[in-house]
Amino acid sequence: MKLKFNLLIIALLSSLVLFNACKKKSSVFAVIPEDTKAVLVFDLKSVLKKADFINIEDYSFFNTAMNEVENENKKVFRLLEDFIEDPTTSGISLFGDSFVYFVDEGSDEKFVVWALPLSNGDKFGNWIDMLLDASDASFDIEKTSNYKYINFDDNSGIAWNKEVAIFVVPTDYKSEDNIEDMMDYLMDLDTKDQISQNKDFIDFYSKKKDVSAWLDYSLLEDIDDYKNVMKTMNMDLDEMQLSLYLEFLDGEIKFTTTVKMPDNKEITDIYDAKFNGDILKYSPDKTLGLLTYAFNPEALGEYIQNISTYALINDGVKEEIGYSIDEILASFGGSFFVNVYDFDKIEVEYTDYELVWHDDTFEYTYDEVTSTKEELIPLAVLVLDLKDSKVLDKLVDLISQAGVIEKHNDYYKIEEDGMNFYFGYNDDVLVVTLDEEAIKNFKDGGYSSSLASLNEGKSAKDNLFYLKFNLNIDDYPSVVIDKITDEDDDAEKFADYWNETFDFIEMKTSGKNESEVSIVLKNDDENSLSFLLHTIDDISKKFL
Repeated sequence: MKLKFNLLIIALLSSLVLFNACKKKSSVFAVIPEDTKAVLVFDLKSVLKKADFINIEDYSFFNTAMNEVENENKKVFRLLEDFIEDPTTSGISLFGDSFVYFVDEGSDEKFVVWALPLSNGDKFGNWIDMLLDASDASFDIEKTSNYKYINFDDNSGIAWNKEVAIFVVPTDYKSEDNIEDMMDYLMDLDTKDQISQNKDFIDFYSKKKDVSAWLDYSLLEDIDDYKNVMKTMNMDLDEMQLSLYLEFLDGEIKFTTTVKMPDNKEITDIYDAKFNGDILKYSPDKTLGLLTYAFNPEALGEYIQNISTYALINDGVKEEIGYSIDEILASFGGSFFVNVYDFDKIEVEYTDYELVWHDDTFEYTYDEVTSTKEELIPLAVLVLDLKDSKVLDKLVDLISQAGVIEKHNDYYKIEEDGMNFYFGYNDDVLVVTLDEEAIKNFKDGGYSSSLASLNEGKSAKDNLFYLKFNLNIDDYPSVVIDKITDEDDDAEKFADYWNETFDFIEMKTSGKNESEVSIVLKNDDENSLSFLLHTIDDISKKFL
């Protein structure tokens, strides 16, 4: 119970600190080492303004938590109430960003650290002392020449000076004995050893949004599986970094990622491509879920030859179908898409065993019984552009020998477990679908009104990678809605909330190292974070 209560206090303090924070140039850099590999940054002023935290007491989850604190410990409850009334009494700065980062200084010195700016270190120390006293916790505040600290029985620690406080948590048991050494190391960093000297991090920080994350991939070099994959792919971890930015806009949540890649022409040439918009005509002019991609097949073929297992795999493929991996890739144009545009119900035959009574033998036996059931299938089309069809000719010939293909005039049909798969191709394109109408339109040269006429089609042409998924339940056929709402008594109510909230999710990659993901909401009159929190609060009151 005490552990649960302590976790509740930490969660409340985190919320309240966020509630009262604003942004200026960070003083917290002084406690982050220059070689830190993973950092999470919160633009507190922006996040809390957008979350409408000025009205935090309107949220039922906050009031529920405060009620639990009051029932558990009235002293702590009063202290938190005073903090809400006048947060400056805590000594926590109303300005500055909050940082969470990972420090790895050896096998027995691995820690997660949360750092906060302070306006008055003495006030903060007094406030922590009052909080510990109210919680009946018996921990002593220790002093050094530069800072004060508390070691919480080798489970965690807190240290502070006039400008900054750090909460230090070991990530494994071997690091627990070094909490005080880590606090000392972080609180006494020389300027030359601080993250302000890391040009890559400062460039990332200058572009930060509401929530930002920075990862140097060299952090993963001690993970054998990941290291082996990178070695196999001929990629250098020391030259790769990931920057992720999360921004809450009115009616939209936007993620932006940037990957710093090694200057390797073999890799960059793979992205030297443009999506072939002409193949969009083989899909109807509607979409529920769309994925498109473009790449340079020849460059990919050259790159994968550096993979250590390439020769073995290539020999096996050539033996099976008579073509090498290079020849297979060279037959593709480098563009493909998958579009799900509808759903349908079909009757599927299946075989099972049932216990059957036999009058003639007066016994039960398990007999094979053929039955039918109704299945929901997506109506979708997969389309790839081609440079020639010689590889497909060979594959179709091999499959035909197995007797599973039914040939029509301009396309093929495969029946499997009651489902019909169709595919057709020529020298320019391959079309695969579950929809007989789609394959007949392929035979006729495509749809007269196609995916190319939609905004989604235009976005596909402008990006190497494009994905859009419709989150609006009203746009789905009734068979899908019925399937969702029939699963549970509360499913229909939850579906209503979902339908009132989300419109679609979209992802775009226009270059080799930048991507953007947008979750678009139906309410564009309110900031997305505030809207989501109020919606979640409403749901929790009805379902929890």
